[in-house]
Amino acid sequence: MNESGMFQKADNFLDYVIVGAGLYLIYCALSMKITSRIPKSLVSRNIDTDNAPHRDEYISNMFLPSIVLGLILMLCGLSTWALPAMGVAVPEKTPMITSLVAMSLVILFGIFSMNMQKKYLQKD
Repeated sequence: MNESGMFQKADNFLDYVIVGAGLYLIYCALSMKITSRIPKSLVSRNIDTDNAPHRDEYISNMFLPSIVLGLILMLCGLSTWALPAMGVAVPEKTPMITSLVAMSLVILFGIFSMNMQKKYLQKD
């Protein structure tokens, strides 16, 4: 396997991870909205989500950003392997750019999520 083939496989793997993360985030958001329970995987370990003081407010404030980020992540991941598979030409730098966009958005979402946890889930 040549060097470019190895990088292509790594790009594809990262795209699959990004799409999977987007799907999982959407699943968690829908699960929160339907069950009114916060998945432990979305909050810090030291937060007791069952006894959180403002759990419903947290869910309502996190629902839309979670859905939007999930969709964006899915689009980022799909743009570099699904479009070429359908015969759509994408620029050579697209995988790098979409991976950077996805990672940047995940970091910003993490900061937003931590602020929402402090505001709504920690006891006063």
